[in-house]
Amino acid sequence: MSSPFDLKDFMTDVVQESKVRPVVLDFWAEWCGPCRVLGPTIEKLAKEANGRWKLVKIDTELHQELAAQFQIRGIPAVKMVYQGKLIAEFSGALPEAQIRKWLDEHLPKNEKEEAGIEQVHALLEAGNRTEALEMVKDLFIDNPENEEFRYILAMVLLPGSIDEAERVLHPLFKAGKYAFEQESIQSLKRAIAIQNGKEKLPDGGHPKTIESLQNGISALLNNDFQLALDSLIQSVMYDKSYADELARKLTVAVFKLLTDFHPLAKAKRRAFSMALS
Repeated sequence: MSSPFDLKDFMTDVVQESKVRPVVLDFWAEWCGPCRVLGPTIEKLAKEANGRWKLVKIDTELHQELAAQFQIRGIPAVKMVYQGKLIAEFSGALPEAQIRKWLDEHLPKNEKEEAGIEQVHALLEAGNRTEALEMVKDLFIDNPENEEFRYILAMVLLPGSIDEAERVLHPLFKAGKYAFEQESIQSLKRAIAIQNGKEKLPDGGHPKTIESLQNGISALLNNDFQLALDSLIQSVMYDKSYADELARKLTVAVFKLLTDFHPLAKAKRRAFSMALS
């Protein structure tokens, strides 16, 4: 069965097109079982890309000279070509999550995206989450396919706009990515329920463990992240297993929402590691 992604003319479909946007080549054959597994997945991702990159499927039985030119030793084999050059490749029928990661790592970013994300990183390093949020919102609206913009937007929306953050991250969760962030959001929801009196902490905890955890939750939901980390780490030191390790999970959640760029996250990681040991 023919596909809209089938190679028609190499110069037009690949060489000339690669000067405008990345072209992903899927080398396959009808008799190849793994190719039939990979094919629908990569076609789905190409449709989702909305033109950011182009997929070209090359039947190695029909185009043996191209297979030889690209030194295909086994199929399926996937190559990414940009500006007339081979910039990335993989072989085998990788699962969708790994293909997404490969695309994210190797698809070139345009200059505006690069400059924008550098500014967002700088704002986060300065501890300015408010301005970082406004900037990354604009970047995400213009580039909804950019996973880093999506991820940072969700993190800086936390903890105040937790439902919106979850909606932003839903496509990544659906793809099997960011399991720790998904757990962090669930832990934050639990913290909100405890703060609002809809859930009670379990009996049997040491008073200092409970007091530190409660102080940490209150500080976190009031955006006092330094006090939150100090209190939550203290609770972990007293009893990290209490309340299904809630203090540990919330500490991870704070690190996630601050992102790796925030100076507070960098400063408190050592204390957290020591509390866990």
